[in-house]
Amino acid sequence: MAEHGQDDEASAIICAATARLHQARKHQLPELLPLAQWFNAILGRRVFERRHRSR
Repeated sequence: MAEHGQDDEASAIICAATARLHQARKHQLPELLPLAQWFNAILGRRVFERRHRSR
C-alpha cells in the first residue's frame, strides 16, 4: 500500500490492529508454556535434554 501512495490507509490499518492487540480483555490469557515443553514437542525429549546438559 505504501508503495502506491496509500501511506495514510496503511498507517490506519496498523494503528487499528495495534489498538485491538492492546485493548482490555474480558478474560485473562492462559498461562504460557515453558520453552522446554515446546522444544520437547518439536525435537523429542532426548534431543532437548542432551543439548540442555551440554551447556
